[in-house]
Amino acid sequence: MNTQIYKASDLVLTREELLDEIALLREELKVRDKVNESENSLIRVLSKDLKLGCWEWNEIENQATYYSEEFASIFGLSLKALSEQYQTVDDFSNSVHPDDLNEFKCNTTISGKESLKSGKGFSYEFRIIRPDGQVRFVKETEHATANASGEIISSYGFLQDITELKLVEKALQKREESYSSLFFNLPLGVLEEDYSSIKKAVDKLLNEGVTDLRRYLIDNSEFLIEIVKGVRSTKINQALLDLHGADSEQVFKVEEENVDLWWDEDWATFYSDQISVFAANSSSNYEAEHADTRLDGSPIETRSIASVVPGYEDSWERVLTIHEDITDRKKDEAALIEAKVIAEKASQAKSQFLSSMSHELRTPLNAILGFSQLFEYDKNVSDHQRSNALEINRAGKHLMMLIDEVLDLSRIESGSLSLSIEPISLLDTINDSLTWISEMASSREIDIVFDAAPFTDVLVGADAIRLKQVFLNLLTN
Repeated sequence: MNTQIYKASDLVLTREELLDEIALLREELKVRDKVNESENSLIRVLSKDLKLGCWEWNEIENQATYYSEEFASIFGLSLKALSEQYQTVDDFSNSVHPDDLNEFKCNTTISGKESLKSGKGFSYEFRIIRPDGQVRFVKETEHATANASGEIISSYGFLQDITELKLVEKALQKREESYSSLFFNLPLGVLEEDYSSIKKAVDKLLNEGVTDLRRYLIDNSEFLIEIVKGVRSTKINQALLDLHGADSEQVFKVEEENVDLWWDEDWATFYSDQISVFAANSSSNYEAEHADTRLDGSPIETRSIASVVPGYEDSWERVLTIHEDITDRKKDEAALIEAKVIAEKASQAKSQFLSSMSHELRTPLNAILGFSQLFEYDKNVSDHQRSNALEINRAGKHLMMLIDEVLDLSRIESGSLSLSIEPISLLDTINDSLTWISEMASSREIDIVFDAAPFTDVLVGADAIRLKQVFLNLLTN
């Protein structure tokens, strides 16, 4: 709007000119009213959404000159009720929580507002108790107006309901306390680190079109070691210090941040894998086993599980790694592997020995069986001698069977036993087995009764030798 400046000689206007001037001023006032109405509407909407109440105060008279509706709403009252009940600072004191009253009075006195003379506002927080007994957290922000002599004559400001914010802060604080308690009391070593420098470098590489991040990091070892040097330890529990033999957190940090001292190809692979896993999915865990050293240089084997703390996926400011000492476990595993190798060699040697001995025993035994059979055809031998030869033959065949069992055991252990499945007369197999053990049963005065009728013409699919061994083992028991 352009404002005209009139000279005294210009003030003589005709009636028509005066009416035109009045009409023009009215139009300008309408435009200004619309602008003010729009601004006030916007302020009301923002105040309601932000739970922000406005107020103005006459510091000379110690009286309120303006309250917004949202200001009254924060106190749980209507604007009319607030204006009637709260006219002085002392009236407000009745609504302040007793534990915050002294601080409230200090901040609302003139002496407490001296800092406002500089033109800068100040703010403070306190609790109020609504008429329904509900306690609310509020934040007061004040500004002041001073006269030419520097005396504060009025003030204005905002009151914001921050109860929800305080509840969130309290919940976060409780969560952080629980986290810290768990962190420092875990029997496993726990390390929290700031990976934000690595995150920035990774984001830049991905924006530049790097697709295989792991391969890039492995191929560019100097770049990798530089971004790892940017990692900072933020929390270390006692179990981790003990694991590495560090006397203090500071000693551990110095050693940990001296990357050139412990860096090697294994660590390059470790960080390349870990970073690529986080880059693919920040919610994923990275688990690995690797060789490490204590501060005194002694070797140690550790298992680690690393993850980005939830809520920090975009920045990697908090990466949590749990370390477990698996040195003894690794030694036990190595001992078990060595024992397994020794046992396998011993078993193989035993199997070879049994197989060799079985074959070696067969040669003289076949000769014994052959000569014992010759007596059956020799007409010059007596019946007694022929009976003895028959016993020798029976015993030899039994010994041959035992040798076969030993050989079969050797084959079973070596995994090379084969079966020949064919139709077999079950009755013939049982009769042969009974013939073999009949003399043994007689010597022990045991009578064997066998009803052959149910087994007549019964054929089974089996390995003849193995099936007969089954029946012999059963009968000899």
